[in-house]
Amino acid sequence: MGKINKKVLILLTLLLSIVLVGCKRGSKKIEIVLDGGGVSGNYNSSISMTPSPANPNPYNTLEKLVEEWNKTQSKYAIKLNRNSMNGNRDAIVGYLSTKTGPDIIYQTGTTIAEDLGNDYYVDMTDHLEKPNPYIEGNTRWADIYDQQELNASRAPDGNFYSIGIDRNVAGLAINKNILTAAGVDFEIETYGDFINALTLIETYSDSNGLDIIPFLAIEDWYNIILEGNLYGPLLDEIDVIRPNGVVDTEELARASSKGLYKIMNGANIDPRFSTYLQLVQKVSEFFPPNMEGYTVINEFIRGKVAIISTLGRDIIRASNDQTRKATFEMGVIGYPNLTNEDIKAYTTFKNDEVKIEQRGVRRGVSGIGTGWWITNSAMKKGTVDACIDFLQFVTAPQNNGRLVNDLGFTLPLDMVANGDGVNDLYGELVKQYISDVEADYYVWHVFNSWGIMGFNYWSKFVVESRNLYKGQSILETAQALNNVFLNSVSTLIDDNTKSGAWNTDEW
Repeated sequence: MGKINKKVLILLTLLLSIVLVGCKRGSKKIEIVLDGGGVSGNYNSSISMTPSPANPNPYNTLEKLVEEWNKTQSKYAIKLNRNSMNGNRDAIVGYLSTKTGPDIIYQTGTTIAEDLGNDYYVDMTDHLEKPNPYIEGNTRWADIYDQQELNASRAPDGNFYSIGIDRNVAGLAINKNILTAAGVDFEIETYGDFINALTLIETYSDSNGLDIIPFLAIEDWYNIILEGNLYGPLLDEIDVIRPNGVVDTEELARASSKGLYKIMNGANIDPRFSTYLQLVQKVSEFFPPNMEGYTVINEFIRGKVAIISTLGRDIIRASNDQTRKATFEMGVIGYPNLTNEDIKAYTTFKNDEVKIEQRGVRRGVSGIGTGWWITNSAMKKGTVDACIDFLQFVTAPQNNGRLVNDLGFTLPLDMVANGDGVNDLYGELVKQYISDVEADYYVWHVFNSWGIMGFNYWSKFVVESRNLYKGQSILETAQALNNVFLNSVSTLIDDNTKSGAWNTDEW
């Protein structure tokens, strides 16, 4: 009987060993889903790596980095989605509300005010204070960023929820042939230079019956520069909760509640805000009547537009386009800055009622571009630590340079370590940015009210600025914006006070 039991025990042991080995061989890694989107161009892989007119910029570097990271992991494996949601709000909220979306997503930062309190994203604040293990000698992950640009990505509660993976290129693309023919033989450094150039182009076009459009904008980015020029001088009064050269959501809400920032002053527009709208409206006079009917980059490539406001993606597209190459020479310059002389010349305030410092806003590089967010899907699946590790991996200079420069639409986080791989077209913009930093210019997002006060105010500003372009009065525009702005302030104060993020008694 004892011999039988011994044989049975040996047999059971062998069977258990086979089962365990089989489980080990058949076990699967926990899947982490990555969206792969970007602000100026997605990092998802091209279907084909063969260049063609329909596929001029084949790319699969993120996929390669994912494979490299996966090989180092015994428990987790990242799956890069074929396509990004491109920041589509409806799709993203649908996934977040059910905890079924990608573990890491791309979206714009303007939506975070509405999402706070829903436990949608991992708070990255403490993680940024810890070392990035993929960077030799690093003691604080946050140190890989320009600190003012990093602070511009804070959520309304003062915390960080996204990790920046690139820096955005922004500026003006110019048709040098048109500018030369129109007599624009000067550098466009100031707002006044810009208006002068557009006027010369318009006169040249009209005189020769050419129907040239002086200016079109893909995005409202130049408005950010103008607002920063106008409100940067108020930093000492407003940037007081977290003094860092950037006015954040809480600081602007405080300024509004204390009357330090106003859109309307009773029935009248606040002079500084009126100046802002007047300057925006003046530029819009050079838009065609049906501006929204134009595909900006296509019109530029065809030689129909003299100057466009654009991002890196379209700069590269225009540079590589064969029609453009055969038609005209293009250039890229930073946005012009505002001066006190410009305010007197182009607004109703002629006697120093509105004054600014002779200090510009950094040009060429708008700061952190693409932000990737770790979602509640990762919380549910237990993949948060692995997601953090991957984000540390792709933000380390040796990997980030490959990730960003191979695509070519934006700039790497470390433009010094990875400068050799930066597209030559961005050279002048980078030089201008570095010069502006050395001159202590304001950071790009020193003051961007419609970028930090939540989705409702951002979308309202977009709508009303379009109405302003179409001829809506300054007063009507300010009144329409004021109501939504004040409602946003009230909601933000209420939500963040209840959550404990803000202590209004200390304001």
